[in-house]
Amino acid sequence: SRAIVPLPTAEAFENLRKIAAKNEPRVFAKLGELAEKLEKYDEAENYLKQAGNPENLADFYQRRGKYLQKAEMLEQIWRNEKRLADFAELVNFAQTHEIEKY
Repeated sequence: SRAIVPLPTAEAFENLRKIAAKNEPRVFAKLGELAEKLEKYDEAENYLKQAGNPENLADFYQRRGKYLQKAEMLEQIWRNEKRLADFAELVNFAQTHEIEKY
């Protein structure tokens, strides 16, 4: 029987970089996640942007303490989805973090 041994984060990151040329959003999202774990924050942000998922990017900005950028992602989500709940989240977030733009 074969044991399941997880790949170290750095090795998994390098393996994913090799297949990133396929421009698959899920690959970019995972690369962003792994780059963040490796404290390669600029790379993580770039990969998350390429993944095209504003929710993931907003969460990344929250973890990094980049509240203005998170608010901008919340605004983008609201403009794309036109859901009242997204607008309320944006307004509440902006008030909490004293972001005057909103």
